Amino acid sequence: MGLRLWILSRWTPPAVLKLGLADLADHTIRDLIELLKAADPDRSGLYFNRLSDLGKGDLGEQRQKMAGVHAELTAALIENLGAEEAIRQGRERMFRTGVELGRKYRRLLGVGETVQELVAAATILYAALGIDFSVEPRDRWRWVMTVHRCSLAKAYDADTCRMLSAADEGVVQGLNSATRMRFTAHLTGGCSCCTASIEMAPDKIEGERSTAD
Repeated sequence: MGLRLWILSRWTPPAVLKLGLADLADHTIRDLIELLKAADPDRSGLYFNRLSDLGKGDLGEQRQKMAGVHAELTAALIENLGAEEAIRQGRERMFRTGVELGRKYRRLLGVGETVQELVAAATILYAALGIDFSVEPRDRWRWVMTVHRCSLAKAYDADTCRMLSAADEGVVQGLNSATRMRFTAHLTGGCSCCTASIEMAPDKIEGERSTAD
């Protein structure tokens, strides 16, 4: 593991967390706006005007502003497309957005091929979002991630969480192309925690260690 990734995964300066949050918010919101634009051009324009306000306030306030806009955009897409189609299109778009972001942060943080480095990078990004999680191994190539606390859950409903969690799944694949993550339970769905399965394709990894210490 590189020194930059090792240090930031143990302590990330608040200014860096704010930059990361702003980047995640900008990409996810812009892409949801573009999706809404195809269905409701007049309404979508209103959200572009709110992007400049997202960076105001402390980290907690910025998280809630972002989550609130996510929830509003999800509701607007459902209103225009119906729940099933809105969530399908939204998840597809958010997954692509997540993959792009994951690839970007893989380069910036110097993420290698091990699951330890993947978890270290996720620790930094989830810290920006106010999410506490742990990862436990199930066997050599499979793990379970448990989200114990999510600051966004206060603003998200089940539909918003289902849609935006696809961005998380995409980020993981972008951080390590041999890895797939899929959420299986959500706090917003009435569960006590969020859980996600993580799998690595062994034929695509060289020298991979089997634990997520």
